[in-house]
Amino acid sequence: MKTLWLILLFPLLATGQAKPPAPHKFLDTENLFLQGFAVAGQGADLWSTQVSLSRGQHELNPLMQSVGARVGFKLVAVGASVGIAYAMHRAGCHKAERAIPVIVGGIGFTCTIHNAVTR
Repeated sequence: MKTLWLILLFPLLATGQAKPPAPHKFLDTENLFLQGFAVAGQGADLWSTQVSLSRGQHELNPLMQSVGARVGFKLVAVGASVGIAYAMHRAGCHKAERAIPVIVGGIGFTCTIHNAVTR
């Protein structure tokens, strides 16, 4: 799993920036929007999973059998998104700071689409 994250983030971390970006606060408008995207993606996945289960589908992941486990996992995913983005902000990796919530939200929306097309 660690290797997968390194492969996904390496292009973002390895590219040099031509000029340093203007200093900005972590909770600026763009970051709030991007973190909202991550929350929306994970929330949509949680909702679509619950709808699929109520229609007779089965959860294949044995760790996500209970509602509490699913909600807890989504909260951890969003919290990790904020924490890692903040660490990237402090380190000056502003492209990665912006990319982290996009990746987390994208995974959530991808799972939502999967749940919608699975009958």
